[in-house]
Amino acid sequence: RISILFYLSEAVYQSISRGFIFGTYCYLRNPWMCFDFIITLVSLPHIEIIKTTKFQLQSLRGIRIFDAITIIPGVRMMGRGVMLSLNGITGVTLLFFTFLTSVSIVSKHIFSGVFRNKCVIEPPKNASFSEFIKDPVNALKDGLCGNLTGARECPSGYICLPNIRDDNQEAHFDKLVSSLINSLAFVTHDDWGTIFDQIFKATGPLSSFFFVPVIFFGSFCLLNLMLIVVISTYEAMVSANEAKYQELSIYTYHSYFQFDISRLSLYPLPTNRKTLRKVFRQRDDLLSHQEAVRQTWEMMKNLINLSQNIQQKMEMKRAQNKVFIPKSEGNIQNTEQTILDKWIVFTQKVQIITESSSFRWFILLTVCINAIFLASEHANMSPKIDWILDVGNMVCVTIFFVEILIWFVAMGFHYFLSIWNLLDLTVVILGIISISENSLKHTTGFRLFKLLNLLKFQKVWPALQSISAVIVNSLGRIIRLIIVVSLLIFVFAIIGNRVLGRLYLSSKDKIKARWSFKTFEESLFVVLCIFTGEWIQSLWNCMNSTEHSPLCPIIFVSYYLIGNLVIISVFAALLLTSFRNLDLHFSSENKFSFKRCCTYIWNWIDALFQRIQKKSNIDENKKNYEKSPKKTTDEIYTEIKQKYQ
Repeated sequence: RISILFYLSEAVYQSISRGFIFGTYCYLRNPWMCFDFIITLVSLPHIEIIKTTKFQLQSLRGIRIFDAITIIPGVRMMGRGVMLSLNGITGVTLLFFTFLTSVSIVSKHIFSGVFRNKCVIEPPKNASFSEFIKDPVNALKDGLCGNLTGARECPSGYICLPNIRDDNQEAHFDKLVSSLINSLAFVTHDDWGTIFDQIFKATGPLSSFFFVPVIFFGSFCLLNLMLIVVISTYEAMVSANEAKYQELSIYTYHSYFQFDISRLSLYPLPTNRKTLRKVFRQRDDLLSHQEAVRQTWEMMKNLINLSQNIQQKMEMKRAQNKVFIPKSEGNIQNTEQTILDKWIVFTQKVQIITESSSFRWFILLTVCINAIFLASEHANMSPKIDWILDVGNMVCVTIFFVEILIWFVAMGFHYFLSIWNLLDLTVVILGIISISENSLKHTTGFRLFKLLNLLKFQKVWPALQSISAVIVNSLGRIIRLIIVVSLLIFVFAIIGNRVLGRLYLSSKDKIKARWSFKTFEESLFVVLCIFTGEWIQSLWNCMNSTEHSPLCPIIFVSYYLIGNLVIISVFAALLLTSFRNLDLHFSSENKFSFKRCCTYIWNWIDALFQRIQKKSNIDENKKNYEKSPKKTTDEIYTEIKQKYQ
């Protein structure tokens, strides 16, 4: 009652200060205020709609937290993108549910009652058949079976009978609601393997001819079609904002104040003395401002000319005082200049090395070997493996240290201007410290810093570097979208807890579910599971705990549509728009280097096989020669003589 009084006072205050209906900024012109006003009226104590419907409308007030979206411009844009995506997927959602309803009706008629088959002991001749099969002792506990070709057969001494199992199981197609939920599990890939395994046991492999096309068409076609609609809607919104920004950036000062002289007669100017005095004063201010600018410009030109004259006189005086010093071996200035020239030539050669593809591929190979060494570390290693990993770590750290020296020689102090270079330097210094101190090499902190060596991939791999840059640039929009998702999870958890939590507590069947809407903390995890696509089992628990309340499928399916399909699609659209102008193909230089590397490896493998084949031929000829009978000199002479006669 206190909260209702507070919201009612707020509504009265807003209506008095802003107006109730009439006016641009009146109370009911704001959608959030209008929504809150409706809930406040319905929630009044004398209205009995809450008691009759058993529905706590106060929980819907949590939706007003979305009013915070309008505070941050970036978050407002993301929220607008989500709302536009909801409008865009209406047609696709209707098509999706039409397909889902058709599949559930067909599966209900085909697979109705097949999950009630059970293996029962063959009844004796003197026993009552109906009483014998009703006794659960005479049936296998997990005895789902079938009488079709390829279905699960009962063990010896048992027969497969229909309509034996109880109706407390979840996976069945006997009712339309259960058939809808199971069909939705197939389409959304949520625990569909368990259902398909039971169908396979009851009906055999023929059922795959029905469910495999359903999975392919429903999941890979309709859901991706929904993804395409959301992405296109978001891209259209981004393109419209960019076009609006470009249109505004074209305008200049004069474009805002253009006027047509022919229209001046339509707007006669006032000619009273006060207006004329104001116009003349503005004209005098403008003329005095122009005169001040002109005088300042004249002074600047004089200063520039004076500076040029002073510089010319200093050059002439320096030329007159110049003394010729002949070259000699003891000239320090020439020696320094020679050393400097040699150092410049040396740095240029080192820079050529750093720009070569061979150097980059060598560093990339070293990073891969270092990653293999890091992955090979495990508990209870033998001393030999530990020694090999230590030697490999020392070699990799030495190579990385030499790489830093090469880059420093090539770039100079500009090397420290890049954050990636500073990160590499930090990792190498920590690697040297871990080598010098054996007690530090197995600590968790140093191991984590060793993993930072894998970031060198983006330094030697231009495509990965571009992807990293795009992700970093998109981090702000991703954070804003995460804020929207967090608000959605918070609001949906409040609504689920207030609507379904009471039904959980008043249920007669106390089912121990892992996550439920009993408390607000568990509601957060349930909503998060729905957003990530793991929600069918939680839906069955909700229906069993709330005596098959229709609110469970309504809330779960709506949460899944908004959270999983729309939000994940907006994430994909955000990344796609960021990667729109990114070229991930190999450049001509990288193509040539990669092709040359592949050619070298192929030639090496080909030469190795040829060498092995040649060696095997020599060994075979040698064996054949040893096995063949030895001929005397006379026999050889006789054969040659007969050949040339």
